[in-house]
Amino acid sequence: MGTQQSKRLNTKQKTFANKSELKQNIITPETIIKVDVKYDSKTIDRIHSHHYLLKHIWKNNFSSPIRSLLESGIIDALEIKCGPGTWILDMATEFPRSSFTGIDAVQIFPSEIKPKNAKFVLADQPEHLPFSSSTFSYVHINLIEHMYSEHLFWQMISCFENHVPLSKSISLLPSHCERLKNMNILQNDIPVGKWAGLIGELVMDDLLTTFKSHNDKICNILNITPEQYNLYLEDVVKEIEENHTRYSTLN
Repeated sequence: MGTQQSKRLNTKQKTFANKSELKQNIITPETIIKVDVKYDSKTIDRIHSHHYLLKHIWKNNFSSPIRSLLESGIIDALEIKCGPGTWILDMATEFPRSSFTGIDAVQIFPSEIKPKNAKFVLADQPEHLPFSSSTFSYVHINLIEHMYSEHLFWQMISCFENHVPLSKSISLLPSHCERLKNMNILQNDIPVGKWAGLIGELVMDDLLTTFKSHNDKICNILNITPEQYNLYLEDVVKEIEENHTRYSTLN
């Protein structure tokens, strides 16, 4: 569903890196590097589109074997970094008997209009999640790759470890999962470019929008001008079309 995802946690397996490994990545609020993300209407629309694109590609909003549990109302699901709440609202509508909670450090999620089984919590200090131990039976994480630093990501991993029993499911969709252990991974290739039809064009638009939104930052890092950066992007588009590029999403 995005970039990468663990599937099922087994009580007989050590699924997370050990606590000493996790503590090496813990940081205090004072050391958190804030990511420069502008939550304008275009960004929010892109997040919505990204959700439905991934849902179309994977034919679902999740890959863990929990459909029957969702339908029966057993699941209490948490989404970390819920953004505008697209996943929460979609899941809450599809599975009205289960409960869904979204948290984020920035309040761009809806405050009033939402299903009764959905709620959103502003959590700008992930080291102090406002939930008791073992509150949730399923945790979903998306969008973190672009919104948080790697250190903050691992801080969040160590925090919600206490909120999910190890017999339950955790879904991770960033690319920073190499330190997690005993993961089951699915792979799906996504075509990019006009050569692949409508889906390929949508993916290309999403990539270009992302690249252009970080124009100043990338130019500074590479020490190039905006004009040079635009030329690079033109070359990227040309190579994508010529090579019928695909990229793999892991789930």
